[in-house]
Amino acid sequence: MRELFFRYFFLLFLSLSFLLFSGCSDRSIGSYLGNINVFDTDTTRSNAVIKTKVVNQDFNLTLDMYVADFDTDGYFGYAIYAGDKNGVNSLIPNTTAIFDYQDPMTYKSGGASGYVVSFLNLNVNQAVLKAFVRFDICLAKFERNTPSLGEGTITTTNYDGSNCGTVIPAVTHEECSGEWVWGYSGTIPTVIDTPSYTAQIACDTGSTDIEDQIPCYVTYDSDDYFAVRPDKFTMKKADGADINLLTSALDVDLNITAEDFLGLASSGYTTSSALSILNPPTYYRSDALIDDTASMLGSVSITSNPNFTNGLSTNTPAVQFDDVGKITISIQDKTWAAIDADDTAQDCSPNGAYICGDLNATFIPASFSISNAHLRDANNTNFTYISNDHNISASLDANITAVNALGAITHNFTDNLWENNIDISFNVHTANIPNIKRDEINNANLVFTNGSAFINYKSTTNNNQLRFNFDRNKSIAINPFLVMGNDVTLNASSTYTNTIITGTGIADRNATFLYARSYASEYSFNVNNGTVFIYYENYCNTDGNISLLPNGLDSNISDDPRWYVNTKHNTLLNGGTLNISQKNDFIISNNGITETHNDISSTTLTANTNNFPYIATMLHTPKSWLIYNKYNNNAINNEFKVRFLNQSALFPISGWSGKASSVNVKSTNNFGTVNTNRRSMW
Repeated sequence: MRELFFRYFFLLFLSLSFLLFSGCSDRSIGSYLGNINVFDTDTTRSNAVIKTKVVNQDFNLTLDMYVADFDTDGYFGYAIYAGDKNGVNSLIPNTTAIFDYQDPMTYKSGGASGYVVSFLNLNVNQAVLKAFVRFDICLAKFERNTPSLGEGTITTTNYDGSNCGTVIPAVTHEECSGEWVWGYSGTIPTVIDTPSYTAQIACDTGSTDIEDQIPCYVTYDSDDYFAVRPDKFTMKKADGADINLLTSALDVDLNITAEDFLGLASSGYTTSSALSILNPPTYYRSDALIDDTASMLGSVSITSNPNFTNGLSTNTPAVQFDDVGKITISIQDKTWAAIDADDTAQDCSPNGAYICGDLNATFIPASFSISNAHLRDANNTNFTYISNDHNISASLDANITAVNALGAITHNFTDNLWENNIDISFNVHTANIPNIKRDEINNANLVFTNGSAFINYKSTTNNNQLRFNFDRNKSIAINPFLVMGNDVTLNASSTYTNTIITGTGIADRNATFLYARSYASEYSFNVNNGTVFIYYENYCNTDGNISLLPNGLDSNISDDPRWYVNTKHNTLLNGGTLNISQKNDFIISNNGITETHNDISSTTLTANTNNFPYIATMLHTPKSWLIYNKYNNNAINNEFKVRFLNQSALFPISGWSGKASSVNVKSTNNFGTVNTNRRSMW
């Protein structure tokens, strides 16, 4: 009895020792069966690692198992578990496989020890942070060198819960496995632990002979942990809108899916870990080539991180890009497969540890900013002649800048990168003015640089000018009027498919509009030649504001109290007299037009005839905005009369020589000679 007590106590102590000190990843069947491990097929026994795998993608592992010098047969099972080998773990569904040792495995037999090398084809249908492979082995048959049984004897007596006896029966798969191995709830064999087979589970033969303690059930774990990750991220705009017309620096709400190898949402990928984003992104020029010259700028940011449940984002994470152009946004989860940091490439390659996703998108400006807009009189002077011909017009200059939603410049809105053609129009809100005529910019490339372009009032390029004037009737003179800069609104727009980007601005400064004419009085000469002078005048009647005239309150009238000489007229800038000729005849010739002063034109006329006195109507042809004929709105010339007397100065004809009595209330400079200085009203 005492001997049995100590034997029982000794076995109980060993059993407790096994439970306390044995490890799942380091179990052995001693000299019979041992050193079972699995690892990637591209590694070796000395570097037995399992790298990161992809959900629902088949993969192979090398099975490396040592078989001792005996023949054995039985059941071999394996499954993939999530969690810790020696702690909390759980079986991953649909990863279990069971087969007989001899089918389909090939191993060394016939009394020779050695390694069995085979391959396991596996597939994991969910994402796992930390996984391992567990092997469950049941020695359903064990043949000893017992002559009475003979080599190869197989018994089929089922295990009934009693001791194994002197004849080792075959243990059924269900009995041997029980709920320890494959979840079966049937009978679990009686087990003991023995000093010869540390960390094993053995059938109790009822014998006190250590050699009769037959291994019955054992579990092994792979040496290496590994992660199973989703294949990739896919991203779509949450509202379903065009992903290629996103607004710069504006949050883009996304639906993100962590897809498995089959393109389905990855079960098990449940996380709120922050995603990383690749900066700078991949830039593409407008010619679709990657920008390899570092010409493009801009950065991408995640403004809110996604929360995933089984591969689907449960919120709408947002990203934004602060410039314009086509880019590839790359998001990455670098932490999911952290368990493989020492054996798996830390990148987005197909065999890498990162979960990655790309979004190709085109970003456009949020708006245009119009600044430093100036209203300028024609040729940057202080007046503009009313004209149907826009060669003399008030003009606008301005800076146009493409900006993002935060008001910052989008540098990539640049010529040869991502400038988009632009329209610029304007409105004049001044009351009581004639119909406006304008030149605007339509669908033009303004050659933006670093997101900005300057519209130059001096531009001579068609379709790159902002200028305006008003309808002019050659028969109806009107009073001066002022257009104030803050009455002029500029509007910029650029069309992207169905999206229009706009911007507005207000001008400063003012423009004064004048009705002008070129004018020559009637001249009489005592000889057959003389010099005539052509003045440039502006209209202002008693209802008009004389202070708007270039000479202001110091303006001088000519021989009509409604017309004032503009001494600030510049024939080079504001137009002069192009030609002088005789109406309906060629008797009178001239020696060409001389700009005596910038504000006066002159020529010498000669009457080539002997028939005196000779009276003729002369035509002087100025720029169109200087023609005035109160009887003919279609006139193309201005007219004046001239008389040649060809008489001695001693006998002048009364009323035709000297200074006309009708000339000015305020004096006008007179550049005639003593014989040719007369100006009169006919």
